Amino acid sequence: MRRFLVLALVFLIIMQGLKAQVARPNCDSLRGLLSDSKTEDTNKVRILLEYFRCFFPADKDSAIILSRQIIALSKKLQYLPGIIRGMNGKALCEWYGNDPQQAVPTFREVYGIVMNHNNADLQALVTNNMGVYYMQMGQSDTAEKYLQLALKISKPLPDQARYAKTAGDLSMIYLNKGNYIESITLLLESLEYYERINKQYDIIVNRLRLGMIYHDIGDFERASKALKEAHQVNSSFGDKKLETTLFLNSGVLYYQVKKDPDSAAIFLNKAKEMAAHLPGQELMLLMATVNLGNVAIMKKDYHKALDYYTGVIESPLLQSRNHERSAVLVNLGEIYQHLGQYDKAEKYAREGVALAHANSFLKYEKTGYDVLAAIAVRKKNFQEAYRYKITSDSLQECIWNEDIKKKVTEATFSLALKQKDNENSLLQKENEIKAKTIFHQRFLIGGIVMILLLVIILTMVISRNHRHQQQLNQELDLKNKQLAESNQTKDKFLSIIAHDLKSPFNALLGLLSELDEHYTDFDEATRREIIHKLRISSRNTFNLLENLLDWTQSQRGKIECVPSEFRVAEVITEVLAVLGSRAEAKKQRFAMTADAELSIHSDPRLLKAILINLVNNSIKFSPENKEIRVIATRDADTVKITVSDQGIGIPADQITRLFRIDSPFKRKGTNNEPGTGLGLIMCQEYVTLLGGSIRAESTEGTGSSFVINLPL
Repeated sequence: MRRFLVLALVFLIIMQGLKAQVARPNCDSLRGLLSDSKTEDTNKVRILLEYFRCFFPADKDSAIILSRQIIALSKKLQYLPGIIRGMNGKALCEWYGNDPQQAVPTFREVYGIVMNHNNADLQALVTNNMGVYYMQMGQSDTAEKYLQLALKISKPLPDQARYAKTAGDLSMIYLNKGNYIESITLLLESLEYYERINKQYDIIVNRLRLGMIYHDIGDFERASKALKEAHQVNSSFGDKKLETTLFLNSGVLYYQVKKDPDSAAIFLNKAKEMAAHLPGQELMLLMATVNLGNVAIMKKDYHKALDYYTGVIESPLLQSRNHERSAVLVNLGEIYQHLGQYDKAEKYAREGVALAHANSFLKYEKTGYDVLAAIAVRKKNFQEAYRYKITSDSLQECIWNEDIKKKVTEATFSLALKQKDNENSLLQKENEIKAKTIFHQRFLIGGIVMILLLVIILTMVISRNHRHQQQLNQELDLKNKQLAESNQTKDKFLSIIAHDLKSPFNALLGLLSELDEHYTDFDEATRREIIHKLRISSRNTFNLLENLLDWTQSQRGKIECVPSEFRVAEVITEVLAVLGSRAEAKKQRFAMTADAELSIHSDPRLLKAILINLVNNSIKFSPENKEIRVIATRDADTVKITVSDQGIGIPADQITRLFRIDSPFKRKGTNNEPGTGLGLIMCQEYVTLLGGSIRAESTEGTGSSFVINLPL
């Protein structure tokens, strides 16, 4: 039986909420600024908010006093952002205090305020904190509601930090529900963002979460690898709380998946020892102690297990955590049963069953009924034991059903891959049959021609057959011509792949060889420069691969148009937000002209892909300090979208090559960025799927415009 599952998620959430990855403020400087501040204004509120971080979470008493000062001053100044941030800080202090339920009224009050305030960033902050709070309290449905809202609010924000954090938090809700596809999709999206900006703390957190997913599906090797990778990153980052979390997760992994209680005890004791010496880690210490009790039960050392559980059962931190408390109660019932103290065993088992039943914790409820049945047998109350056993068996069926659903979900990826392999095999056999059929047909036609040449009979029947044969030959010639054109296109495409992938890979291999063979010859600055070039080259190669894959998907008919009603301006805004950092890097600026109410019934996903390619090209082929414009207007029954730049333009004799795979026009950008021409070819494929048209207008040296016309 899998005993109570503690994946140390709560500790990750705590550290996320505390923003431990952000550099701590200079507390002495802030204290000096506060003492020098003689006026009560919004600037003083901002200083107090920074000063709050000096105390939270290590000194929660001082932090909550500061939060109340922030709220009072902000209300006096009618400064709504200060009120919201102050109340959010107060809720965090209450949350991480001895009674987390105290945070609920504060959270609800600040939620009511922030949702009536037109500030998406603060709305995302508060709704995310509420979702994480309810997740830690074991209220998954409520947590999911707030986290989904936070995800929706934060997605359009220019800074995607809040979106990435919420995506990682929500992935854990989906993990707990067994929705592995949704969980890993959101988690990888979050991890990709943090790896892109090299935010080590969040990389470690999301590696831990990845290990939790593999843990949950029982894949010890992958889970262990994810934890080791997180540990490697933390070895340079040096966060003791994260190190404690890593030891705790490793202990639970060895205990639950590897079934190795001795190794588990080593990791858990290390986590317990570290938590005992770190401020504000009472909950971490609690979880390590509880899991050591679980390991003791696995080893049937019930006296040691009782020592561990006795030390935590009355802890205030455990009282409001229904999931963990119900597990501890039923485990205490089992321990006292084995020790022969049946009255105590029955008392704890009944409490655990009641709590587990109220919260739908089926496995804990079943364990409790098994304990009660065993006690009833000991007391020779066989009728009651039979009743408990029947209840336990019915719960076991529900658990089996849940396990079956989970295993079906786990098998989805592998089944899809196998199905794809089968489809490819069938397609190959079908092509072989067609090839043989064509060969036989050609052989038959050749035989008929020979017979007709040998037996020249000037009759109407032979004449008609001869004309028919000529028609067949013409059709065959046409098909051969089409096949030759198709092969030419395929050969050209393969040559593009060979050439455009070979060059960046040669560059990568060359840089790596230099770094490998002459590492000690370079100084640190040169090494970092080479690594920076490797990163840029890898990203460019990856972008090329993405374009190639998108183009091949469209050629195979794998990309479909899924139309819906949406506002054009919202899609343009989202595209410009995604590419904002690239434009800023070249000191370029965006300008958008679009009616906010202009709507279209089309596929927003494909339109976004088209615009990203076009705007990205404008950035690539425009010098610094230039403007890129995106204009959307309605023209009769169509929407016209124009992407214009002030870049290097396109020679007049090359415009006809822009949208052709057999002869693509490609050149390097103003900062020597590579190009293949495949992006525009993909744009044309997507515009065709949307039922529209695309054309290019350009004057060399002055700029280019790409015009898209889409039906309303």
